[in-house]
Amino acid sequence: MTETYARTTSAWRNWAGTVTARPARTESPASVDELADVLRRAHTDGLKVKPVGSGHSFTAAAAT
Repeated sequence: MTETYARTTSAWRNWAGTVTARPARTESPASVDELADVLRRAHTDGLKVKPVGSGHSFTAAAAT
């Protein structure tokens, strides 16, 4: 599958900048097929997946 979605390894911040995390990678799949690919690779690499949506949480619930 061609990777057309965004993938980064930089720090993640919520919209207000009050919560930060440094996940192993941050991905933004644009389709169900891309999401399935992200989940398969995470499983293969032994990583957990945490969906954070648009990052509007004021708590550390989205931080990894």
